[in-house]
Amino acid sequence: MTENISVLSVGAHRKDPIIHSGGTLAKHVARGDKVSVLSVTHGVRTHHLRARDRIQKESGYNPNIEELIQEIENIRKKLGIKKSEFLRKALTNLINNPNND
Repeated sequence: MTENISVLSVGAHRKDPIIHSGGTLAKHVARGDKVSVLSVTHGVRTHHLRARDRIQKESGYNPNIEELIQEIENIRKKLGIKKSEFLRKALTNLINNPNND
């Protein structure tokens, strides 16, 4: 029998940790490991802004950051991931001020 481990998946944008490693994370959850995800930016000021604009134009729907985070929380719960954190940093702030000072 193997010992349980802690797994942390880190992504730049809010969906990255789950989209890019969701299957692996689910496998670790099934194994009994402690799984957490961390998203550094909220992703709204990058390529997601264009997607949001397209969705809003086509459907009239205008998601806000809280709705987008709730979407990830719902997926996290379905996968059995215990914890997720969103630092809510704007990517442009990290590029222009990487030391956060």
